[in-house]
Amino acid sequence: EMSGGSDEAVRIVGLAAPQVLQEGALVTVLHWAHALPETAILADGRLATCVGWALFLTGEVERAEQYAESARANLSPGADSLSRGRLVGLQSFLANNRGQDTEALKLGKRALKLLGGADPFFRSAILSNLGDAQAGLGDLRGAAQTYRQVIQLGEQLGNYFAADYAVASLAGQLCVQGQLREAILLCQRAVEQHVDARGNPLPSTGIVYLTLGTMNYETNDLERAD
Repeated sequence: EMSGGSDEAVRIVGLAAPQVLQEGALVTVLHWAHALPETAILADGRLATCVGWALFLTGEVERAEQYAESARANLSPGADSLSRGRLVGLQSFLANNRGQDTEALKLGKRALKLLGGADPFFRSAILSNLGDAQAGLGDLRGAAQTYRQVIQLGEQLGNYFAADYAVASLAGQLCVQGQLREAILLCQRAVEQHVDARGNPLPSTGIVYLTLGTMNYETNDLERAD
């Protein structure tokens, strides 16, 4: 394959990947990446960031670390604030995954500042991560406020990927605080409203159904739990 062809393919995928991620199509981004030379992706800071996000969110954390490191090395200092915000947001997720809550909080706040009001998918995801970091640091009230902000943002924009995660996280927190009824209502509302145009459950609502099933099991409503 000619190098020029690879460069052009990387450029085109790099332009399309953020929007495809916004739609929650993580596997599509990974399919595209699989079809391109890995060295070419790693050398492109913007695309390496997007592939890093897709890898992290599908559980391939070690490879996501590699892509984030490469993106950091190859993203030009003069890159636009959105590209920098997406990378710093990914670094925040990775810090949180390593148990570095303080670093995750700092990076998450910086990422949100860089993104401004743009990029709803990345904003919502980073806010969710911020909530996790707050919870990890013992700021449960702050975490709950952040999760509620993510849910509100997702519902306003019809972007439920991060909102569903925030619903499940907030419900878990409410359960620990003895507010099981409120947690169940929160999840029931989400599974009713977070649907596609045909009224079918979205893939991301799986985590809410799982949380709801667990809570119904706790209340001994076994039929509903099943």
